[in-house]
Amino acid sequence: MALVPADLENGPRRLGSMAWADGIEGERRLASVILRLKVSFEGKAQERVSEVAIEREGVFGMLENVRAMRRAIQVLLKRRDASSLPTVSPRAISTRVHLIVSGARVLPELDAHQPRLVDVAERRLTKGPLRIERNSRLAAATAEEAILDSGKRLSTRTIISCTGNARSPLLAGFPTEGPGGRIVTEPTMQVIGTTDTWAAGDCAAVPFPGGGTTRPLAIYAMMAGRQLGKNLRAVLRGKQPRPYRFTGLGDACTLGGGHAVAHFKGFPLTGRFAWVIWRCFMIIYLPARERKLRVIFDWLLQPWFGRDVLDLKVTPPVGLGSARYEKGQTIVREGDVGRSLFVIRSGEVEVVKATSDGPVVIATLREGDHFGEAAVFRNARRNASVVARTAVELLVLRSEAVQALDRGLPGFRERLPVREPGVEV
Repeated sequence: MALVPADLENGPRRLGSMAWADGIEGERRLASVILRLKVSFEGKAQERVSEVAIEREGVFGMLENVRAMRRAIQVLLKRRDASSLPTVSPRAISTRVHLIVSGARVLPELDAHQPRLVDVAERRLTKGPLRIERNSRLAAATAEEAILDSGKRLSTRTIISCTGNARSPLLAGFPTEGPGGRIVTEPTMQVIGTTDTWAAGDCAAVPFPGGGTTRPLAIYAMMAGRQLGKNLRAVLRGKQPRPYRFTGLGDACTLGGGHAVAHFKGFPLTGRFAWVIWRCFMIIYLPARERKLRVIFDWLLQPWFGRDVLDLKVTPPVGLGSARYEKGQTIVREGDVGRSLFVIRSGEVEVVKATSDGPVVIATLREGDHFGEAAVFRNARRNASVVARTAVELLVLRSEAVQALDRGLPGFRERLPVREPGVEV
């Protein structure tokens, strides 16, 4: 029995790893893959289903999940084999994970100053059915293959991507001359050339005391945010702000199975000791006491009860929806980042522009009209507000759906009814 043709429409799904729903959907995806393995006895079909391709371009995030994912596959094979299809042995099913990296090493962040740790990590990772595709990028994905830029094709129905995030459109109005398009600041985190603008975290290139800038990692954002709060309080009290001085404690990357590689202030650590140190520092810097207790409790239970393999169904975001606003309610606000296009199903709205003399109504839109296209297509801020003149019902298209229509239907943007200049929102 081979896979039914309908499965071609469902794979491969490209999953992120930023939101909680992405993690749940990723584990649910693995569970469905294992279930398909049990009903796929045709060799080539089983090979496609059992392989997972992971594209990595971030820091440590995806690599830390590779070993855990392989362990999860083993648990799912064992448990689902015992509960649903006992005639198929987990040993009869081979699974393979492909880790796609753009460079020659899996941890380029450590390779410059801790190459030995990278060697240890690679040896640990390649124990078992894991292949590292070096100097490669994912060029395309089909229902049955992941196609690399080198032309190599990987048979898979599951692709997990960890390639980082595009910069926020909120940065469009700032001078972003730092590495990665980040805002350059003074050591005090005040944006260069301004007196009332400050930046910290992933969007900011804050100078290190010894040279270089902060890295886009959570620990640097937390410490910078803490110092920025103190600086703002000092400025409000008429005092001088202090420069950012935290240069980091080191790096750590878990490899699964209670092993990790790390360095603390330049001292290399490997194995279980590095794993324990990593967990201790994670608890120390994890915000909120309640969250720390929950994580510790979960860690203590896991050796005894294993992973939770419940099939939780997470509804993915829908590109099309509806909304209702009452008279006087603001639908979109001038200056906000545009993320949706609206079509009026019933009622009327007013397009309001802020001027030095106060708000001015520049247009009235009625049933069948649309607004919001300018900000969505340009990935920019709204240049006017829209307020419900009467009770209004709207059809809402998310920016992802609008841009997909624009790419798939040539001339879609031009076919939208044209309004007077200055009325676009």
